Amino acid sequence: MLARARDEGQWHAAQSDAAGICFDVLALFPDCEEAEELVYQLFCDEWTLPSADEEIRRVRRENTKERTASYRPSIDPQLASLFMASIQLENEKSLPTLVDWSFLDKDDGQPGEPAEWVKKQMAMFADDEEIVDELMRMHRWTRNITPPAMPPRYDPNEPHFDPRDIFGENAG
Repeated sequence: MLARARDEGQWHAAQSDAAGICFDVLALFPDCEEAEELVYQLFCDEWTLPSADEEIRRVRRENTKERTASYRPSIDPQLASLFMASIQLENEKSLPTLVDWSFLDKDDGQPGEPAEWVKKQMAMFADDEEIVDELMRMHRWTRNITPPAMPPRYDPNEPHFDPRDIFGENAG
């Protein structure tokens, strides 16, 4: 590990990574003088030592962070009420979804009876056992989803659609 740290440490951009490797070695072997010396060499490189200006800027940034840590912005009460009106409260119920996903809560997570549409496909290919086995393998985790309890979106008084009315006698 120290050889790797030495190899990486020769490059300016990887000196901190090399020091990290040395610290890993020191965590495992606290008395390893070779790792201590390499960390010292990595951090005492004149190219990695911060200049006085950089050190002053760092201290100023830390002081600014401390001063602004307790700062809490205030907003106009009218704007706050608009935000509250648009945010759904936790105790409010969400709108019903198109599909009732509660069947997933009842599922035991084990393969079971295949879905109805899989059964229909298996019946279509009943004469080819290989296809039936493949369908069962591919869809063994498929579950039936209860259709949505929504009213139909058509007018029951509307006449039945016949494609021959539009496309002629050869359609459908």
